[in-house]
Amino acid sequence: MTRLFHFTLAGLLAGSGCAAEPDEAPLPAAAPAQQETSRPIAVDTSSADGALGDDLAGMVLGRLAAEAIGTGECAARVLTAPPARDVAALPNSTSSGLKIESGLRITLSVAKPDGDYETIINVASLDGEGFDLRAHWPSLKKTATRRMLWDDMARAPCFALNMTGESAVRGPGLTWLFLSRTLLADLKAAGEVQFGLANEKLPDSNHFVTYMGTLHNDGSDSLALVLDDSLVHVPVIAARAEVRHGDAEHRVELHFLDDPALPLVVQMCCLRSSDRVVRIERVGAERIARALSETGRVTVYGIYFDFGSAVPAAGSESVLDEIAEVMRTHPDWRLRVVGHTDGIGEAAANLELSRSRAAAVRSALIERVGAAAADRLDTAGFGEARPRAGNETLEGRAANRRVELIRHSSQARRPDTR
Repeated sequence: MTRLFHFTLAGLLAGSGCAAEPDEAPLPAAAPAQQETSRPIAVDTSSADGALGDDLAGMVLGRLAAEAIGTGECAARVLTAPPARDVAALPNSTSSGLKIESGLRITLSVAKPDGDYETIINVASLDGEGFDLRAHWPSLKKTATRRMLWDDMARAPCFALNMTGESAVRGPGLTWLFLSRTLLADLKAAGEVQFGLANEKLPDSNHFVTYMGTLHNDGSDSLALVLDDSLVHVPVIAARAEVRHGDAEHRVELHFLDDPALPLVVQMCCLRSSDRVVRIERVGAERIARALSETGRVTVYGIYFDFGSAVPAAGSESVLDEIAEVMRTHPDWRLRVVGHTDGIGEAAANLELSRSRAAAVRSALIERVGAAAADRLDTAGFGEARPRAGNETLEGRAANRRVELIRHSSQARRPDTR
C-alpha cells in the first residue's frame, strides 16, 4: 500500500551536520596525513579531458587545497572505474515531464516555530558543460551558486551534502540536489549500488571527507508537493545506506523522484534537520498567459515574502517580471491580485497580511509596467480563509501561501488595501 511520508531533506541547506547555510566558518587546512587518506595521490588522468581532467589533476597536485578534501575518491571512481552501464544509453526524457531548463524553480521548506523557512533554488546558465543552481535564502537575504556538470549528472558516484560555504566541496564525481542517472539506473536494476556521501565531517574534527558505502533500494513511495499550481503526489524511490570513512560511520536515508532522467532528491536524512522539497515550478509568462486566457485565473507561487512581511523578497523578481510581460502583451486585460496565507498565526493578522501583500504585488507590477497599469489592477486578500490544503503539513502550508491573478472585464476599482 502506498503511503505518504512527511519527511526531511536533511543535509542540503540547514545550519550544521547534514546541512549548511551560507558563510560557514572557514574550513581549517587538513593535516598532511588527513589529506592523504581523503584523496588518492596516484591517479591516472590520461583518460580524462577538459574540465574533468583539469580538476582531477588539480586535486592530485594539491592545487584545490581544502576544497578538494573528500572529493578525490569520487573523481577517481569516475575515471578509473567507470560504470559498466552505457551512459549514452541512459534515458534523457523524463517520465515526470520535468526537465533541467532555465527557470525551473525548486523550493525547500523546513518547519520552524515562527513559520516555515524556505530555500528557493533556480536553474540558470545552461550550456554545453553544465548549468548553475542558484539558491536563495529569503530570511537570510543571501544567494549562492553551485555549478553542475552534465557529466556528473550522468554518472557521478557521490552526492554532496552542502552546496555553499567553506564546507561545500566541489570537483568531478559529485552532484548536489540530484543523484546521477547512473546511480538511479543501477539501484533500480540491481537493488543496490556503491554510493559516496561527500563533505561530511569526521567525528571531533573539522575535516570534511567522503563516506563510502552501499545504497539499498527500499522500494516505491509517493510524496505530496506543489507542481506549478497544483498539489499532486509524485512517485519516489526510498533508499538507505550505511556509509563509512575509516572507523566513522553514518546511516543515510533518502527519497528521490522515480524518474530515470531526473532523480531529484526530495528528502535526505543523515544526522538532523527536517526540511524537504515542497514546490517545483516550471515558470514562464506563457504558462501564466495561457491560464488567464483559458480559465480567467492562475495561481502564482513564485512571489516570496519573509514571515510576517508584506515586502516581496529577493527571488520574486522573475515571476513579477513574467506577470508584467503578460500585462504588456495583453494591454486590454484587467487583473485582480489576491493574497492568501497559511494558517500560522492569528486569522485577523493573516487577513490583513494577505491584503498588504496583494497591494505590494500590485505596486511592484505598476513599477514594471508603468503608471497606466494602475487602472488595470485591483487587489483583495482572504488570509487563511480559502486554503487549498490542510495547514498541518509542510506541503499543505506551501500550497496555501500563494498569490492568485484573476482576469476580469469590469471597470477597475480602487485597490483594497484595508
